[in-house]
Amino acid sequence: MTRIRILASAISGLLIAASAQAEIRNVTGPMPYASTAEIYSPGGLPGTPAGDEIEAAGYVEEEYFVSGLGDVYASGEGKPRLEKSGLPYTTRILVIRPRDPARFNGIVHLTGIHPHQGGVQWNWASQLVLGSGAAYVAVNTGTDEGSRSRSTPDAPVATPWIMRWFDSERYAPISWPDDDGIRWSVFADTAKLLRAKDRKILADVDIKRVYSSGWSFLGSFQRTYINEGFHDLFRQADGKPLIDGYMIGISSPWQNSGYLPINARSPAPPLGHPRRMLRPIDVPVIELLSQNEAQANNGKQAESRDRGPGRHRLYEVGGTSHRDLGVSIERSYQRQLAERGHPAIRPDAACSFDETDVPLRMLFTATMDNLDRWVTEGTPPPPSAQLEFDVSQHVAHDAFGNPKGGVRSVALDLPLARYGAPAARQCATYVPQYLLMRKNPLAAADLKRLYPGGKSDYLARADRRIGQMLAQRWLRESDAALYRAQVRAAADKAFAP
Repeated sequence: MTRIRILASAISGLLIAASAQAEIRNVTGPMPYASTAEIYSPGGLPGTPAGDEIEAAGYVEEEYFVSGLGDVYASGEGKPRLEKSGLPYTTRILVIRPRDPARFNGIVHLTGIHPHQGGVQWNWASQLVLGSGAAYVAVNTGTDEGSRSRSTPDAPVATPWIMRWFDSERYAPISWPDDDGIRWSVFADTAKLLRAKDRKILADVDIKRVYSSGWSFLGSFQRTYINEGFHDLFRQADGKPLIDGYMIGISSPWQNSGYLPINARSPAPPLGHPRRMLRPIDVPVIELLSQNEAQANNGKQAESRDRGPGRHRLYEVGGTSHRDLGVSIERSYQRQLAERGHPAIRPDAACSFDETDVPLRMLFTATMDNLDRWVTEGTPPPPSAQLEFDVSQHVAHDAFGNPKGGVRSVALDLPLARYGAPAARQCATYVPQYLLMRKNPLAAADLKRLYPGGKSDYLARADRRIGQMLAQRWLRESDAALYRAQVRAAADKAFAP
C-alpha cells in the first residue's frame, strides 16, 4: 500500500512538472498601428471620445502578439490535474499605459478579452487607470462553446476568428487550439511575463502589484481560476502570488454562467455545487454584482472576512443591470464591426427613457482603490448588506419601486426616478436574459412630497450624501466633482418647469 502511495505521488509530481511546458516563448510588438492597420477592439479608437480621453491623459495604446505552449487541466481534489501539455498558440495582448514611464504608479490591472466578438472591457477601468497612473493589460484567452457554435466562415463571432475576419493580414498569426482549457495557463503565463525581470512588455517600469478584474464571462473566469486551484498552483519563483487581489464583476455563483468549464470535455459544476463556493486564498477577493446578477444570488455565500486567508467582500448594486456603468459608452469593437458590415451588429432600438445613472463605474473605481489599500495597508474595505428579498424571493422594492439594501448612492437614497423597465419594453440594449434598467421619472407630486424645498432642497441633501460616500470610501475624491455635476444635471432635468 505504501509503495502504491509513493508511486501515485511520483506520478502526480511528474504531471505537475510537465506543466513547465506551458510558457510564453515569443513576444512580438508593439505591432504597427495606423489608419490602414487598426488594432481590433482597442480601448479607444482615434477621434472618438474614448480615444481622445486616452490621448489627453498622456497614455498610449499598444498591441503585442505572444506565442507559446499551453496546458489543459481537469478538476482534481483541491488542485487542478494536468491532462494535456504543450499545445501551441499565438494570441494577442493589449496594453494601455502612460506614455511617460515616470508617471507609472507601479500597478498593473490585468484582465482577459471577452470570448464573444473580442470585446475589451476598457470602459469599466478607464477612469481607474487614467486617473491613477496605472497600466492596463488585456490578454485574449480564447473563446467559448456558444461563440464557436454560432460562428460561420462569413460571420464569425468567436474572438480568435473574428479578429482575422476584421483584418486577415494583421491577425493572420493568431492561432488557438480547439480546447479553450489552455486559457488558465495562458493567463498565468501572462502574469508571469509581467513579473519577469527581462520582460518585453512594460519593460521600462517597476511593477509593484498586479490586480485582476473581469466582468460577466471574465468575472466567471476569475471565480473559476481561483476555485479550481490555479491561483495556488501558478506562483512566482519565490512562491509569492502572481496576482495580488481579484475583483469578480457581474458574475454570481448562483447563475449557470457564473462558473466556466475547466476544459472542452468537462461541463461546469451545477448550481449549488461546492466547487462554486468561493475558495479562500492568500489574497483578497471582492465580488461586485449589478441587480441583474443579485436577483438570483440568494444562495449560500462566502463569508465576509477582513483579515487572514479568505479575505472577501460581496457588493450588490441595485438599479443597475448587466451592461450598465452609470454613463453611456461606446464599445469600439462594435463600431468597427458595424463599419465593415458584420451581420451580428444591429443598431439599438430607440428609447425615450434615460439609461440608469446609478454610478456603478465610480463604485468600481473606489472599490479597486479599497482593494489596493487592503493589500498594502491592511485596511479592509467598507462592509455592505446584500440587496433585500421579499417573501416571494424577488428583490424587495420601496414605495417608489426601487430596490432595498445593497450598495447605496444618491440615485437610490434620494430618488428622482424609478429604476427598472419602462412600460414600453422596445428600448435600446434590452436583451431578454438581462434586466432592463431605465430611469422612469417620478411624478411632480412625488418630488414635491420628497423635497418640499424643490431643487435647492434636493441638491443640499445630495451634497451631504456625496460627503458621506466620500467618508465611507464608496467614492474617490477625484470623482466627487464629476459625480456632483452628474447629480446636478439630473436635478435640472427632474425639476424643470
